[in-house]
Amino acid sequence: MKLLIILLLSFQFLSGQNSLKPTVAINTFSSSETTKYAEAITNQTNRSMVMSKQFQVINKAAAQNLMNTIGENVNEISMDSEITVEIGKHLQAQFILNGNIDIINITRVVSGASVTGYKAALVFTISLINVETGVTQAIETFTTKLGKGMSPEFAIAKAIDSIEKKMNKFFQSQLL
Repeated sequence: MKLLIILLLSFQFLSGQNSLKPTVAINTFSSSETTKYAEAITNQTNRSMVMSKQFQVINKAAAQNLMNTIGENVNEISMDSEITVEIGKHLQAQFILNGNIDIINITRVVSGASVTGYKAALVFTISLINVETGVTQAIETFTTKLGKGMSPEFAIAKAIDSIEKKMNKFFQSQLL
């Protein structure tokens, strides 16, 4: 009887580990204008999802390696739902998160002749694609509050922190 209880508890523990968490692969955010901050915005969104501890986020390096094997036009390709679904299947993801930076405003804070920091505000749109169906499951636009930091990347991180609860609520409503 003790062995049966131990086996049942072990099974329950093993089956409860991460198996109920939706698996999400995040594409690098795109923008109609060239911006060197797309990676910082992608990383901050990735961090937000990981920190919520409610989702399994595919290792970004693995996803990027797969996308690099597809070709150099990956940003253009990633919006094509058929190819996005194939990428998701290879990564064993249930969902693909695509992001588009609609507006990015980064300004230097100057005191006299010295730069004392940066301010950032952005608007971006996230779309979630269901890998099994290839259908865009949800789209949401997020507008940050002004973030302040000593570097543009830190200001972006602070700006995204201002909407982290709203993003998590969106992810929970669409993925859980």
